[in-house]
Amino acid sequence: MSSSSAPPTMPSSSSDGSSSDSSSSSSSSSSSAVAAASCAAAAAAASPAAAAAGTFVGGSLPGLPPAAAKSAAAAAAAAGLLLQPRPPGWSLGLWGGQPQLLLLLGAQWGDEGKGKAVDYFAAAADVCCRFNGGHNAGHQLQRSSCCFSFHLLPAAALSSKAKIFIGNGVVVSLRQLVKELLQLHALQLQQQLQQQQQQQQQEGREQQQQEGREGEQQEDVAAAAAAAAELAAKFAAAQTAEEAAAAAAAAWELGSWDRFEEKYLAVAAALQQQCGAPLGVGCAAELEEHRVYRHLLAPQLTDTAPLLLGAVLCGARLLLEGANAALLDLDLGTYPFVTSCCTTAAAAAAGLGLPLRCFAPHFAAVVGVAKAYSTRVGRGPFPTELRDRVGDRLQRVGRELGSTTGRSRRCGWLDLPLLLHAARLNGFDCLFLNKLDVLSGIDPLLLCVAYRDSSSGLLLPPHTFPAAAQQLQQVLPVYEHLPGWQQNISRCRSFHQLPPNAQLYVHRVQQLLGIPVAFIGVGPDTDDVIRNF
Repeated sequence: MSSSSAPPTMPSSSSDGSSSDSSSSSSSSSSSAVAAASCAAAAAAASPAAAAAGTFVGGSLPGLPPAAAKSAAAAAAAAGLLLQPRPPGWSLGLWGGQPQLLLLLGAQWGDEGKGKAVDYFAAAADVCCRFNGGHNAGHQLQRSSCCFSFHLLPAAALSSKAKIFIGNGVVVSLRQLVKELLQLHALQLQQQLQQQQQQQQQEGREQQQQEGREGEQQEDVAAAAAAAAELAAKFAAAQTAEEAAAAAAAAWELGSWDRFEEKYLAVAAALQQQCGAPLGVGCAAELEEHRVYRHLLAPQLTDTAPLLLGAVLCGARLLLEGANAALLDLDLGTYPFVTSCCTTAAAAAAGLGLPLRCFAPHFAAVVGVAKAYSTRVGRGPFPTELRDRVGDRLQRVGRELGSTTGRSRRCGWLDLPLLLHAARLNGFDCLFLNKLDVLSGIDPLLLCVAYRDSSSGLLLPPHTFPAAAQQLQQVLPVYEHLPGWQQNISRCRSFHQLPPNAQLYVHRVQQLLGIPVAFIGVGPDTDDVIRNF
């Protein structure tokens, strides 16, 4: 793990608890007690109401042995995770209060705008985490005219000063991680350069001397940014089977190169035997490349579980970023068109090593991220898919291209039975409904409110969802028609500024789902959001 105040580096969990920083994991009982006490005091001072209410703020957690709490608090203190003065926390209105843990999850088939939602909440976070998936999916966010994609790093790394973690539940491609770190570092250097230029324009004091000094700084920053970008390009080679073999090793095995090399060669040999042909690229070259990755990343390798638990006990705010989406879950999604991991809220505890009690109601909140219409990439059943001009319009206006593959996304009407299924799996406290602006100019608007069996013509029972692909292919959508609107809503910043028919659309979604739509995206930028409370 590492802080984003410097370029975020390898924050992946170790299964055996080994760490390159022994100070994080070994401290005396007295220092543990001091750390735990200071942690509790800081948290209680920051939130006396929460401490009085007996919540986890204050250094205790129901069911957690006191010694374990002290040890976790000491680890968090050593990592600099003690509570510090910071901006006001997250507010989810009357529905979610002000949670300490905020979990963001995709509520459809992915591509719902999770990157934007994460970036929106990032400023108030002390810790930002990825806990599942790999680099096969990306999270995009947009600032002004610039678009950024993250595949392994939490999207909050771009703007947040929070500590950045990649949990043990993430399958890490070392090549992709190094590439993202270098690109992020180059971006941060460019931002530093822009800040220096703005400061130069605003201040105007001691102009000649200041211009000389800042000119040298700008040259240094620009040169460093160019070097980082060049180094990132060197790591952008194509993915190979050998890299997959390397990824099969646990992160903690990077601590011992001999162990890592042995595991790599064993997996590569097994893959070659399975394929019955050479893998195409020499293992020696791949190993040498991963030796460089190890040199860059191993110093930041640590057991993240006690650090995160200590942060929770210290009252830190954790922003947890889920990858993929509910309907792509390996077991509960539309099988077999799914991903290879758990994508529901249940993955957060396992993927970060946190006890389930950390996710108790009124302490943690789950926000489902959805679009105001439906999209899907690739194959698989899609009951509300539109193969007409409306579907083409949604794809064009919504810029529906995959952030990883660049493939065009299939588009259709909003599917409420699907969202209800996702809500049952995850327990959403509220929804973050993106891209409402894309629906402007479409009249009428259709909402899928139920499914009908294509053979019998009978309605499926309420609150049932045929997740298996073969069953989902046999249903027909039942639509409700709503009037559309023509106005551009991208400048709206309050619910009452929306056209009446746009308000009606959101109200109807809330009514049919029984879940509040607390946040509404009305444009591509992070700030293009309406708080609906």
